[in-house]
Amino acid sequence: MKRLYQTLSLAEMLLRPALRDPSDHIFNIFFPAVFLLVYWIIGGKSLGQHVLFGSLIGAVVNSGIVGLPQIVVSYRYWKLQDMYVASPVNQVVYLLGHGLARLLYAIPSTLVLMGILLVTRFMPLRAVPITVLALLVGWATGCAVGFMLATYIHNATQVGSISSLAGLLMILVPPVFYPLELVSAKWRWLALVLPTTGASQLIKVASGASHLNSVGYMLSYWGSMALYFVGCFWLVVRRSRWREV
Repeated sequence: MKRLYQTLSLAEMLLRPALRDPSDHIFNIFFPAVFLLVYWIIGGKSLGQHVLFGSLIGAVVNSGIVGLPQIVVSYRYWKLQDMYVASPVNQVVYLLGHGLARLLYAIPSTLVLMGILLVTRFMPLRAVPITVLALLVGWATGCAVGFMLATYIHNATQVGSISSLAGLLMILVPPVFYPLELVSAKWRWLALVLPTTGASQLIKVASGASHLNSVGYMLSYWGSMALYFVGCFWLVVRRSRWREV
């Protein structure tokens, strides 16, 4: 109970200043519009809908991979992290507090995107539970990756480019904004290595936007997400350098 209270208190403190800047919400909502326009022109409705599915994943995963390192490094640069280092808060509570704040901040844009998918019938209601589960696992994995990046980045001027590059490799390169079917069968295993591919495919399969739903594929989707989830949190607990400030 004490750890939960610490996590919620930290999340509330971090969320308040973020809510004063609505620019990120605007960016998260309109950023997919550029890709949607391009993909819709190239491939029509069938290809354009994948942008909306990918934007869902991007909103929550990038809140950890891109947003969280910038906040953590800023706190270290401003010496505010010293307060947490000296307190009973450990790195897991520190990570969860930051991650929960980023998740709450990403909820408005995520709800807008899900609303569009439901209204356009690209996503049926029956797909909502699996979508929420995939998004939560994607968020948790993104936060773990982002926190690890933050603890190893010592130059505050580099955190933006490094975290953005990590987000690019996780979101734009793998088949998140485009169908996995477009990747040659012999190279799909490379795409399936990344957890964002698994998360997006689970949502697309549940919504009927992808037919790669064999037992082998489903196991690979869940397996990659589970391995990243467990592996990254193990690294956070055992290998993070959050106390070296």
